[in-house]
Amino acid sequence: MLEKINQYVDRYLIQLFCAALLFLSVVAVTWRHIIVQIPVGYAGIIYRPLSDGIDLNNVYKEGIHVILPWNTITQYDVRILSKELKIEAMTSDLLKSNATLTFQYQVDINTLPLLHKYVGKDYLEKVVIPAILTASRASIGEWPADKAFTSELMTVTRAIASSADQDLIDTISPPGLTAIRFVRIAAAELSGMTFPAEYEKAIDDKLTQSAVAQAYQYKLLAAKGEAERLEIEGEGIRKYQQLIQAGLTDNFLRLKGIQATQTLAESSNSKIVVFGTPGTSGLPLVLGDTPTKK
Repeated sequence: MLEKINQYVDRYLIQLFCAALLFLSVVAVTWRHIIVQIPVGYAGIIYRPLSDGIDLNNVYKEGIHVILPWNTITQYDVRILSKELKIEAMTSDLLKSNATLTFQYQVDINTLPLLHKYVGKDYLEKVVIPAILTASRASIGEWPADKAFTSELMTVTRAIASSADQDLIDTISPPGLTAIRFVRIAAAELSGMTFPAEYEKAIDDKLTQSAVAQAYQYKLLAAKGEAERLEIEGEGIRKYQQLIQAGLTDNFLRLKGIQATQTLAESSNSKIVVFGTPGTSGLPLVLGDTPTKK
């Protein structure tokens, strides 16, 4: 048996060598079409041109897969992605504004075969961005400029994300199917808002005048406080004078005069004391100190 095999090999050696070389060449050329590696965060949809076309029932997960060389796998990034857009919108008070909108989106892996069949890999430009732009203009148009980009900014951004997400469900559905989610809008954020130069100048002037008015209010409050303080102080002085006035009798004043005269008399300095005709008080007249002679 072995001898027959050796004889067969010797007879068809060249043919076997050529067949082996052809096989290796085919494998080398079609290797990248046979072995497909799907990286982390991606998923693949297979297309079989010789059988049923796009496989709508299976999604190839991350890893290495072996397929026939005439089949192809299209890979999709199934992670949460981010996109930034420059938008122009009109507020409810007919003011044109420009803003930067950043939104997050993610494909639904469960409906990925349908997305690939009916929309394609360029789904972002085809369906997502138009839905986001429509929702942005509609949401901003419901608010005046002084609220859409200030106190109600969070409300506007939530409305954009919610409206765009629902619009993708309502308007993009395969034939015979409804309420199919292809892409989810996770969140949206507005930033970098700009307005016409005249409007921004008007806002600056308004803020300046408001600051000046507040400063005047503080000055008026301070002046009012000072006036109240002086009024309270005057009222206190008036009440004090009324309180002590009742005790300022002639006898009281005469007593104070006698006590003062006695204190001066006991002093070591020399004084000139003139006793004249007694007045109403009967107190001596003190002219002042005189130098003490040595």
